[in-house]
Amino acid sequence: MVGKQHKRKRMWLRISILFLVVFLVYCIQSKASEQVISDRVVVLTFDDALASHATFVAPLLKQYGFGATFFICEFPPDFATDKTKYMTWQQIRLLHDMGFEIANHTRTHTHVNRMRRPQLIEELEYIENRCREYSISQPASFAYPAYDTHPMALEVLREKGYRFARIGGSRPYEPSKDDPLLIPSFSTTGTDKNRVLTAIQQAAPGRIVVLTIHGVPDMAHPHVNTPPELFREYVQFLHDNQYTVIAMRDLEKYLPPKKQDTKTLILKGKKADKPLFRDPVYDGAADPVLCWNTKEKKWFMFYTNRRANVPDTPGVTWVHGTPIGIAESSDGGATWTYRGTAEIDYGQGEYSYWAPEVIEHEGTYHMYLTFVPGIFKDWSHPRSIIHLTSKDLMKWTYQSTLKLSSDRSIDACVLRLSDGTWRMWYNNEPDRKSIYYADSPDLYTWTDRGKAIGERPGEGPKVFHWKNRYWMVVDVWNGLGVYHSEDCLKWTRQKTNLLEKPGTGSGDQVKGGHPDVVISEDRAYLFYFTHPGRTGVPSDDPYHERRSLIQVVEIEYKDGELTCERDKPTYIQLLPPNEK
Repeated sequence: MVGKQHKRKRMWLRISILFLVVFLVYCIQSKASEQVISDRVVVLTFDDALASHATFVAPLLKQYGFGATFFICEFPPDFATDKTKYMTWQQIRLLHDMGFEIANHTRTHTHVNRMRRPQLIEELEYIENRCREYSISQPASFAYPAYDTHPMALEVLREKGYRFARIGGSRPYEPSKDDPLLIPSFSTTGTDKNRVLTAIQQAAPGRIVVLTIHGVPDMAHPHVNTPPELFREYVQFLHDNQYTVIAMRDLEKYLPPKKQDTKTLILKGKKADKPLFRDPVYDGAADPVLCWNTKEKKWFMFYTNRRANVPDTPGVTWVHGTPIGIAESSDGGATWTYRGTAEIDYGQGEYSYWAPEVIEHEGTYHMYLTFVPGIFKDWSHPRSIIHLTSKDLMKWTYQSTLKLSSDRSIDACVLRLSDGTWRMWYNNEPDRKSIYYADSPDLYTWTDRGKAIGERPGEGPKVFHWKNRYWMVVDVWNGLGVYHSEDCLKWTRQKTNLLEKPGTGSGDQVKGGHPDVVISEDRAYLFYFTHPGRTGVPSDDPYHERRSLIQVVEIEYKDGELTCERDKPTYIQLLPPNEK
């Protein structure tokens, strides 16, 4: 009895301490949100891809080290033919290489309130595709032509992952109040210098001035001209008065933290982004797996980075030649930012990396990676699982190629068993894509044990222990098949699949695939990927169906089965493994 009372006291002490810590963090965040813009910030934006942007504006801005965003459209009818007025795409690429942001202004400068949804998507994707063609980062910012807006356009921009969009309004942008997809701005058109300088001087803590600038000069549309001599004065004024001059994309750090009540933070965690993560390079994030970075005190997500936006990739070559991308989270898994790619010292010539499994044991990180020795148009080629190790999760050293059941073994998953040994499950493709397994005493030497399950084909197995059972989820291309076991040997299939029914959230309106599961504080989180373009609507653009992104949903245990409600907000707070 005394022991139970002591445990209760310890439990309530831990809860009280947790409550106090979260409350203090909440107060600090609330205060920080009021002071996040401590300096005078000005955003420079330039519309319509005019020739003077390349010949005059960009070189001048580089002299001062200023950032800027160039909103690109192919203004009819002269963009294609008159390069005395408009930039070439080679010049636009040069602006990108100079460090400026290239953003979307629709293809033809059509007002969004004059378009239906399919036309707007087509207009946006045209510029996105041109950016891919010229190896320019995918646009994250948008400018409404003629400042006209429409609720449909807001919905489309959010679905496509745009972070910022600019309107007019002649007032400063206040991140604590304004929607980042409705950012107000001032125009520099004309010769009224005092009007422009007065606008700039409105930049203050909590208030960011965004300037809309057309040609300097504007040979295509003289009515929105900014004289070069005045523009020089504006730039000099910004420099002399020590303004911070940035691009639209740089507004990210000025957004206020998302506030949540203290009870939610303690009991549920922070609301996860939806979609959770999109890769900024190829836009093809898939096959996620998470691992805690002990040194940096943050979560890492590893993923196959399919080359979704690369043109001229026939067959399935776009799924080959893939690096392993890394994203990181410092807030327990609710938000993620791109970190880079894993440095892997294995492979010569053309090769592909797929479906990493990453675990930590006694200070060493282990990766079991599917390796494909080439870039192929079809799936009928050898592939194997290799073992790599790392001390920092970034640089990986090859250890061995595992001898498993066939020369087409993929999608490793590794779990430590109750006796201290290790078990790996993987996909044996020649045997109807059945799930096989192998055992190891030390993570280095492996003995294949044969088939684990095989009554239906599947891939990407993930095994975890939760609610006093072992569970296996498998991508069966109709959602995720679910199995449970008492001993990791005999598996019983659950009747219903997870993620079979499409959701309604952004990028989540299709079936989910190839998952990872992370257990924290007896809560289970399912990380999975989707192809948001595979809704059954035909498209002439391969990228539309190839792009993929990462989502997360909390798993629920009910009546002996696993379920999840992907349309509910997911609140998440992943703790470090040693604190669970």
